[in-house]
Amino acid sequence: MRIPSRNMPKYSFEESNNSAIMIVYIILIVILSIFLFTIYKEPLQGLFFMGVVLIISTISNKIEQRRLRKLALERKGEDIGSFARSFDFRKVDTWVIRAVYEELLEYMTFKDGVCPIRASDDLIKEIKTDYKLIDIFDIVLYRTNRSPDDMESNPYYDRVSTVKDLVLFLDYQPKLERVTVF
Repeated sequence: MRIPSRNMPKYSFEESNNSAIMIVYIILIVILSIFLFTIYKEPLQGLFFMGVVLIISTISNKIEQRRLRKLALERKGEDIGSFARSFDFRKVDTWVIRAVYEELLEYMTFKDGVCPIRASDDLIKEIKTDYKLIDIFDIVLYRTNRSPDDMESNPYYDRVSTVKDLVLFLDYQPKLERVTVF
């Protein structure tokens, strides 16, 4: 009997690639070092730079929060069920549907709640995954026991622009033989 997708294991951050985490830490240390050196050499320039960065990040964050709040109001009453119904569950693995929904939900969270995801949402314009799409691929492949090998032969390769495309791409990847322990 097939295990329901709601019992699918969550992705553990500890199991992720430690080298990628180290690269992020190194980049942050370099940026912080440059910033501190600028404050040390030219205190006024450093403080001005810090103020400009703080103002820009605050304004962009408020704009994004407002956008997500408005979108959530338009989608009131939608949830993972309405998302899943936009796929033929006889043809598309429900584990892939749930894993993609859960992983993308992180990008649709705002201060007061979460904006539901639609299959038609554009990954860059509406969900704003940008460069994080590779991480989403890896996490969903891991959670759904799918192979990351030979992605170039996937018919959806280089055609992933919406959430539906992402689900179909990941669903097409072959299943691995390993068994996930719950």
